[in-house]
Amino acid sequence: MHRMARDYYDILGLKKGDDEAAIKKAYRKMAKKYHPDVNKEASAKEKFAEVQEAYEVLSDARKRKMYDQFGHAGVNQQPGGGQGPHTTYGGPGGFGGFRTHYNTQDVDLGNLFDQFFGGGASRGGGGASAGPGPGFGFNTGGAGGAGGGAGPRARQRAQPVKGQDIQHEVTVSFHHAAHGGSIDVKMTGPAGEQTIEIKIPRSVEDHAKLRIKGKGQPSQSGGPPGDLIITVRVAPHPWFTRTGLDLSVDVPIAIDEALFGATVEVPTLNGKADLKIPPGTSSGSKLRLRGAGLEDAKGHKGDLYAVIQVDVPKQLTDEQRALLEGLRGHLPDARRHVKWK
Repeated sequence: MHRMARDYYDILGLKKGDDEAAIKKAYRKMAKKYHPDVNKEASAKEKFAEVQEAYEVLSDARKRKMYDQFGHAGVNQQPGGGQGPHTTYGGPGGFGGFRTHYNTQDVDLGNLFDQFFGGGASRGGGGASAGPGPGFGFNTGGAGGAGGGAGPRARQRAQPVKGQDIQHEVTVSFHHAAHGGSIDVKMTGPAGEQTIEIKIPRSVEDHAKLRIKGKGQPSQSGGPPGDLIITVRVAPHPWFTRTGLDLSVDVPIAIDEALFGATVEVPTLNGKADLKIPPGTSSGSKLRLRGAGLEDAKGHKGDLYAVIQVDVPKQLTDEQRALLEGLRGHLPDARRHVKWK
């Protein structure tokens, strides 16, 4: 039985009109809840994928507008009648749970070729003026053919024109972007079916563009084919935030750990690491793990910053309260270094 798609706003606990910051915050909250490395329920993986799909649509202004107007039909049928939302490649990752090769995405170029070189083109005396018509979801760029009216001699003098580029967008997981990998894009056109391997550079940034030369539209005037231009979108991670090659992660600690120091376990991109908490550590303190950030193709490494969050319990047992009451009035003034004006 076909399962009815859930409302994307309900999945993330949002309402229409929430801004980009609210969407990202909701995504992080739900991704942490259902991340398969943390949630071992049988349904966690499916729910995590549902959260990823909802974020992919609501974080994109154009897709969100289509969804608000037409619901799931709006994002499953892009303007121009093309494919639905682009595929998110790669699993959630986690503590080293990363795959280097990803599923294939089918890209049917048949309709596009028909429109540019078949019945969709308006023909004049000197050639075809081709432009994208309805029925395909890719955005294409480049020059069309020459307009009508040119004689045989003018056509002979015409310089070959490069085929049009094809624009496409893919979303990869944070771990896939960090470690690099490959994506197979299956393309079907007049020349038949071909699979193109798209290599994702290590530590690629959000909105980076990858150009695959010669994989765009063929030229109709003897010129070189166009290029396939891939825009890479990097999905947010449930725990890590990125600044260049550096990563940050919030690390909650208890009051006694903050007072007396401790060694706690923190996540890294490749597993876990022990972090030493010095005695007297306050909320907001940043402790650095050198070289535990991202690494680029040249071998440059960033650091991982653990941002300490002292967890103050809202409920205490009688015993805990009695122990803490003994400290009342005996600790240094928390505002001793502040000069109010």
